[in-house]
Amino acid sequence: MAFLCSIFNNAFIPEYSIACLLFLLPLNHRPRFPLRVAASVAAQYILSNAVLILIPRTNKFVPIVFLFSFLIGVGMFLFCADLSIHDAVFGATCSFAVQHMSYVVFSVLAVLCSGGPEGNPVGELLTFLCVAPFSYRLFAKKMPVSGRFQVSWGEAVCSAVIVLFFAYFLSMEAGNHFELDTAGNLVLYLICRTYAFLCCFFVLWAQTSMKEAVAARAQLRTQELLAQKQREQYELSRDNIDLINRKCHDLKHQVAALRSVQNEDQRNCYLGEIERSVMIYDSVVKTGNEVLDTILTERSLSCEKEGISWTCMADGEKLGFMDPVDLYTIFGNALDNAIECARGLTDTEKRVVSVNVFTKPSMVVLQVENYYEQAIQFSGGLPVTSKGDTDYHGFGMRSIRSTAEKYGGSVSIDTENHIFLLCVVIPIL
Repeated sequence: MAFLCSIFNNAFIPEYSIACLLFLLPLNHRPRFPLRVAASVAAQYILSNAVLILIPRTNKFVPIVFLFSFLIGVGMFLFCADLSIHDAVFGATCSFAVQHMSYVVFSVLAVLCSGGPEGNPVGELLTFLCVAPFSYRLFAKKMPVSGRFQVSWGEAVCSAVIVLFFAYFLSMEAGNHFELDTAGNLVLYLICRTYAFLCCFFVLWAQTSMKEAVAARAQLRTQELLAQKQREQYELSRDNIDLINRKCHDLKHQVAALRSVQNEDQRNCYLGEIERSVMIYDSVVKTGNEVLDTILTERSLSCEKEGISWTCMADGEKLGFMDPVDLYTIFGNALDNAIECARGLTDTEKRVVSVNVFTKPSMVVLQVENYYEQAIQFSGGLPVTSKGDTDYHGFGMRSIRSTAEKYGGSVSIDTENHIFLLCVVIPIL
């Protein structure tokens, strides 16, 4: 009986569960997200109410109840979304802040309208349901970057301290120590409540503003990069035209020479040269993604100039969700490393770079393959470059891995039989 009374007389638990859901919606969800949310809410409801029975609200140890619910909220974020632990702590903190802001609004309205302290769980819940949509639109929807909060441990801990300690302490002081029997006590009560509200609001506003500023800078960088690539594309087109003109000039002489050749072997040699000459017309790559087309075309022309054989099979249509900067980071670094290594090979027949981009269920796979000669040293699972030697694929590998991990992907490397195989797997969002 006590358990049922606790359920119907406490609005904090359903409010906090809904607040967690607000911040979970914009994140990268784990499989069977609805079932995970339902199980988490049920666990929150049952366990928190069980603790309420053991530790009544009037007990001086009531903060344990809220701390326990907060920890369950952290587990809810980890269980339902693909997050780090500090991201989960931050998400639970933001949820607590929204719930507490709503509670402060209700308590102040209750005091001002009725002249007495709060005590109506139905009214408290209705107030929260009015505040929740605004909280989602102003804060929860804007905070994630690529489906994650991407906060540091310092940010997560600082936010938790501000919300859980200062805000809670001020609210509890207001509720426990001011009887509201005098105008002075009423003013102090309202000051404590207001300050608690501002603490919660500050945490949410500060993080939202920071994320918007980061997004604005990222957009500016993207625009600058695209402008730079447009200039490079112009120069590339000009170089391409010059190369084609030279090839056409060579073709004229080769065709003229071919007319007078009687020896079959010599004729086949000339035909092979002509075939290699016209391959320049196949240099422009079409994958279904303009950014990827530009990257692959640039590198294919570099291979042509360096005497490196180039093979490419790429399906770029599924990469539209990736930021152009991230595409350049992954593909540009991977191909530059492969070309750099192929350029230094003594065996010209092994100067080959192979590129494959294909899709599997819910993921896209990038594979770059090339030969190498000298032994490769690894550090932290990635190849490193020795001093004075640029053939070991050391440059840009950390950028490739960090960018792949940004989208929940992974990087693997295979070096069997002196063949360097880089494989990048990224989930399709």
